[in-house]
Amino acid sequence: MILDEETLELVQMVREFVDNEIIPNVGEIERTGGSPETILDMACEMGLNTLCLPEEYGGIGLTNVGDGALTEVHAILHRMETLATEAANGTYTQDARDNIDMERKELLAEIDRIAENTSYAGIPLFSKKAAGAQVNPPLPERDQPNDIPLQIGASKAETLDVECYYIGSRELLLDKTDFTTVEKANESLGYIEDAIEAVSDVRASFGATYSHLVCTDNNLGVTAENMAAAESRIRDAEIDQEFINYTKTNVVLQVSTAMQAQANALPDMVLKILNN
Repeated sequence: MILDEETLELVQMVREFVDNEIIPNVGEIERTGGSPETILDMACEMGLNTLCLPEEYGGIGLTNVGDGALTEVHAILHRMETLATEAANGTYTQDARDNIDMERKELLAEIDRIAENTSYAGIPLFSKKAAGAQVNPPLPERDQPNDIPLQIGASKAETLDVECYYIGSRELLLDKTDFTTVEKANESLGYIEDAIEAVSDVRASFGATYSHLVCTDNNLGVTAENMAAAESRIRDAEIDQEFINYTKTNVVLQVSTAMQAQANALPDMVLKILNN
């Protein structure tokens, strides 16, 4: 597996932490109530949680892209609803209805273009059924095998799927619309209303996922901060106690040095007395 640059930096950070902090200070870590294994576990969990933060940002960006595309689809559907209402009015001539129906076809083509080309980092956000495949109401129809998984935490269970739906003129049953007659235009209003409701449901799914990711992002940030504080408390020595121990040891060392100096000077004093 080829690791990306951020993952390699994380691995290097953990290695440096082990080499510089854990291995040289095993005795100190155990004395202050922790263990090398505890420190390493906390460091790794902090690193993994931090590594997941960019994934949250990616998921948030993905849902924003999807919702933005569906916003335009919604606008197109409302325009089609206006056109269907006009075409269902008996005051329009056949030429006028044909012109309205021409705009309908162009709008459907734009919906298909959005469905086929909307992607995030090369990942399609919507599905299209193969030619001839059956559309299964009620709408919206979910393409569950193509759901987009997101890793939102440091454990196997911490995943979130961004639901993928079939979006397109045929998938929304808009291919059944026709504005060339009063009766067909009136019947088309029902299909358009169903499509609007379906797109609203898909947007609600993206919105719910976005809210979930924002909360997860906030939680990961707080967790990483708290883990860093806890790891620091375990790893760092108790400075006050260590300073007292240092002072006591230093005093004992100075006294021992003075006594040793006096003991070394005693023979010279005896020789001087004897010589006199």
